[in-house]
Amino acid sequence: MKRRGLKFAHAELGDSNKLFPGQEVYAVGTPHGLTRTVTRGIISNNNRYFEDTRGVNGYETGAFNTWLQTDAAINPGNSGGPLVTEDGKVIGISSRTYLGANNLGFAIPASTAKRVVEGLLKEGGEITRSYIGIVPKELQDLENFYSLALNTGMLINSVDPGSPAAKAGLRSGDILLTLNGAKVDGRFPEQLPPIQNLIANQPVGASLKLSVKRGPETREFTVVTEKLESRVGEEWALEKWGLSVRKVSRAYARENQLDDAGGVLVIGVQPGFPAANAGISRGDIVIKINEKSVLSLDVIKAAQATYDTKPEPTLFEVQRNRRVSLYILKP
Repeated sequence: MKRRGLKFAHAELGDSNKLFPGQEVYAVGTPHGLTRTVTRGIISNNNRYFEDTRGVNGYETGAFNTWLQTDAAINPGNSGGPLVTEDGKVIGISSRTYLGANNLGFAIPASTAKRVVEGLLKEGGEITRSYIGIVPKELQDLENFYSLALNTGMLINSVDPGSPAAKAGLRSGDILLTLNGAKVDGRFPEQLPPIQNLIANQPVGASLKLSVKRGPETREFTVVTEKLESRVGEEWALEKWGLSVRKVSRAYARENQLDDAGGVLVIGVQPGFPAANAGISRGDIVIKINEKSVLSLDVIKAAQATYDTKPEPTLFEVQRNRRVSLYILKP
C-alpha cells in the first residue's frame, strides 16, 4: 500500500458491550455470491450462549465468548462480514446461522474480535490459551440439590481423561466455588464463557488454586495449566497413496483413550490407490511408517516425498480398534 501510494478508508470498531436487545443493526456481505448486500435487523439477544463441546464439524466455537443474535438476514457468504450499527461502527463479525430457520443469525462480538486482533499483532502472532480439562455446566435450579446458596459456584459436568484437572483429582459433579480466591458464579448458561475465558487467559504452566465443594466437604486443589490445543489436528492429502490424514490431537487421544497423541488419523481413502489396495480404512491411526514413529505430519510428508522420488513398497503400522496391524503399500 505504501509503495503504491494507496490509501483506504476503514470502519471503526464499536463497543459491543453496550448493545441492547431491540437496537437496529445492519449486516454487510456477499450472501450466496450476491455482492454488496446489506440487510437490516435488530439485536435479538446480546448475550447468546451455545453449549457446544464439539463445535462445528469438530472445531470448537464459542467456548470463550457469548454471541450476538440478530434477525438481520445472515446466509452463507456473510461469514466474516461486519455487523454494524446505524453510525457505521462494527460491533460484530457475522459468523453463523441456523440453516432452514428464519431470522436466526449470530455474530462474534467486536469486544472478542478486538482482543484476538491485538494478540495476533503482537510478536509471535498467535493466540495462546490455557486448558485444565473441565467441562462446565450451569447450576440453574440445582442449588437445592447441592445445598448451595443462589449465585454460588459452577457445576463441573465432566473432566477430560488425562487432563490437568483429572490428574489433580477433580471429578464430575464437583462444584467449583473459587478460582485463585475469586468467587465463581455459573448459575446461568451465559455466565460460563467468561469463566472459561478466565482459565484460558492464565499463563501456560500456571498453578491455579481451586476451591471445590464435593458432597458436604469443601476441598482445595492445585491444577497446573497446559496449552489448549484444538480437537481437530492439521490435515494433509497424500495423493500418490490415495490417503487423507489428520494429526491426532492431544484432546482426540484423551477422548478415545489412546496411549499418546502420536500418529495420524485416516479421514479418507480413495479406491484403487495403494492405501485402499493394502487394506487401510477410514478411522485407522497410522503410528509408524517404515518403522519410524509418526510424531508429526512432517514424518508422513517426508515418506511421501521419498515415495514420489523412488516408488517402493512402504510399510505402515496401523492401529485399529486398539489392535496394531502391518500393511504394505505397493506402487
